[in-house]
Amino acid sequence: MSHRYGFDAFVAVGKETTWGTSVGRTKFMEFNGESGGFAPGRQELPTWRARIVPSYYDIGNKALKSISMPLYYESVWMFLRNALTNYTSSGATTTGVTHIFKVGTTQSRPSLSVEVANTEYCHIYAGSHVRKLGMEFNASESAKWSIDFIAKTESTMAKTALGTVPLPSLLIRPTQASLLINSTSTGTTELDSFSINIETGLDDGRVKVGSANIVEPDFADRFKISGTINRDWSDPALYAALLANTTFALNVTFTSAATISGSTYWTLNLLIPNAYIMGDPPVHTGPGLVPEVINWNAADAGTTTGIQITVVNTEAAY
Repeated sequence: MSHRYGFDAFVAVGKETTWGTSVGRTKFMEFNGESGGFAPGRQELPTWRARIVPSYYDIGNKALKSISMPLYYESVWMFLRNALTNYTSSGATTTGVTHIFKVGTTQSRPSLSVEVANTEYCHIYAGSHVRKLGMEFNASESAKWSIDFIAKTESTMAKTALGTVPLPSLLIRPTQASLLINSTSTGTTELDSFSINIETGLDDGRVKVGSANIVEPDFADRFKISGTINRDWSDPALYAALLANTTFALNVTFTSAATISGSTYWTLNLLIPNAYIMGDPPVHTGPGLVPEVINWNAADAGTTTGIQITVVNTEAAY
């Protein structure tokens, strides 16, 4: 029996044609955290007989999985395509493709086949839909994201070959950021961190008579988009917005050092045009700098639907 290791583990994802029918994975990424997996819905046999439960049976097979990965300008943006559902793209792979993601009103998205592989075997999660997606940006480290998804089935097989992963130069880094709050630059030394969390409102997997597995997840609630900004308190504008119950706009752009072609760069833009501050005014914590932790929730904003994420890279439509 051979041991398994994490030093050559990876995540891969492919776009399905039919929900739950596994397809070959086409995008590959390193990852640095995982939890969860197959959840058979196992229940006790409904009897008082015996001092110990005599048997168990399964209802509503599914998989609930969480993974975390470094955030690059390229590769597994299929997860965001699945999460936000409203997606368009334009341009050419040689000169730069612009991908725009917004909140959709329908289930117009492909399900995913997700592979989480180790040294000897891989786990295939077919019929995957994203339930939660988070992005985290800190001044002291590269960007990362975490993804929670629900899948119809989980199976294992011999590991497939690792495909092409993004170059290290395409890692999104804090030095590449430009942040605007209400169209005003905050300065590069003021921001400590910020995060964005997207909850898609999907159900946890419904069971219907005659099916061993869950049916395809559907909307059970609204989208919820929230986040946190942690910065040095340098102006009262957002505190005033908290007191007055008015909104602010957050616009963050990351731009690569290298160009794709001409004046086109690898880019990630996060636009939240209509955010409400939920609390946590700045407080004095000692003789040093006063921190300001801003917890916000996005509200609908018409054509940008509360959030618009734009990615420019060299990959064809997701």
